[in-house]
Amino acid sequence: WLKTIEQSFGSNARFAIRSSSSLEDSPGSVAAGVYESRINMPPERLPDAIRHVWASLWSERAIWNRERNRLSHNAAHMAVIVQSLLDPDYSFILHTVNPLSNRHTEVYMEIVVGLGETLAGSAQRGSPYRLIGSKKTEEVQVRRLASFSQAARPHPKHGLSYPIVDYSKIPLTYDPTAATELARRLTHIGTEIEQALQGPQDIEGMVCQDRIYIVQSRPQIVP
Repeated sequence: WLKTIEQSFGSNARFAIRSSSSLEDSPGSVAAGVYESRINMPPERLPDAIRHVWASLWSERAIWNRERNRLSHNAAHMAVIVQSLLDPDYSFILHTVNPLSNRHTEVYMEIVVGLGETLAGSAQRGSPYRLIGSKKTEEVQVRRLASFSQAARPHPKHGLSYPIVDYSKIPLTYDPTAATELARRLTHIGTEIEQALQGPQDIEGMVCQDRIYIVQSRPQIVP
């Protein structure tokens, strides 16, 4: 299968190895971030990366999470997703129901410069861009500008590097029009995905120049 991957993507391709557990992507449980992922892996590192992500189903953190939420260990199953890696301008998380107000008419957005590991991890202090878009109108609210001092980027060999962010050169910071236009596009995409999957969604994605990529969507837990 490694030869098939190299033939399809090339020997210089890099990959993101992500978890998709039966208890991570369901409407009734909260387990995002509990399981491991491996980012910027070359083809020769895929076997070890896949084994590591699969084994995180039985990590101490995952076991504790299931016991805390009274979930059966027998119901825990793991799928491992191998995705071609991008080096995005921005990464984002969308909640198609605003978790701050519980309004179903608003999409809540958190956006960071670079890869989404800045959002997923807790190693860095700071805040993402926080925006709210109306599903019914084109109104956009910019609630907060980003303050993370570093962005996660693919390292030239493998893994991640963390260069300093110069926010004076980031359009979302200095150009209100750029923030509004991106928020409107993400609001439309979030609404379309919510309608297609017939329920509120927790969506992850990336922005690469003018293209938007959806990495995954899971049911959003709504009170």
